Amino acid sequence: MNLDIPMNLNQATVADLVDMTGTWNWNLLNGWVPNEVLRRLRSIPPPHDDFGADEMIGSNKDAADYEVTDIHRESEHKCLKTLSRPG
Repeated sequence: MNLDIPMNLNQATVADLVDMTGTWNWNLLNGWVPNEVLRRLRSIPPPHDDFGADEMIGSNKDAADYEVTDIHRESEHKCLKTLSRPG
């Protein structure tokens, strides 16, 4: 998927895509993010301070081989690791 990301968002984090009320900034996302992605994003809660720091996770592969499933596996592993911590 090729996206034409606005110049002012090239270095943005996920937290930068949230408005002042803590919800996804739909005004910022509409127009450049495909509708299918926006529909899926609606089911994902936006980042919140209670969930920890914004953190880049990804693959050890080079960018040409980068896959969303790699991110999912790493985030799922991190989530399970966090949930299994005592107390």
